[in-house]
Amino acid sequence: MIFTKNSGFLLALLLAATVPALAQSNAKAAPAQATASARKATPFDGLRKYMAENTRYPEQARAKGIAGTVHVRFERDDAGRIINPSIAKSLEPSCDAEAIRVIKTMPLHLLNVFPPGMSMLLPVVFPAPSTEATKQ
Repeated sequence: MIFTKNSGFLLALLLAATVPALAQSNAKAAPAQATASARKATPFDGLRKYMAENTRYPEQARAKGIAGTVHVRFERDDAGRIINPSIAKSLEPSCDAEAIRVIKTMPLHLLNVFPPGMSMLLPVVFPAPSTEATKQ
């Protein structure tokens, strides 16, 4: 590669412009990291907490080592009640039944962020059973 006076000048100019640009991108990243650690509560936090505390891992699925996600489709009527729950994505019959149960027993105020009459799809997660739990 042959460098001339102009190409050397252009290279120096390019490097000089790159350093401040990199410094600016790092300065912008710091507030984003701070924001992530101080995350504000969302309307979905209550729903996540309810699902985590009320979903029971079916013993049949635990014995088989089954893990995954069941997707439950349902609607809210005009009064906000859950109607027509059905399995959109199946995992295993006992997990499917538990997913329907936990959706049917969900407190209605957890879904107030959605308008009545809206069709929804909610994932119900069944994590892999730990080795401690399978030994018992």
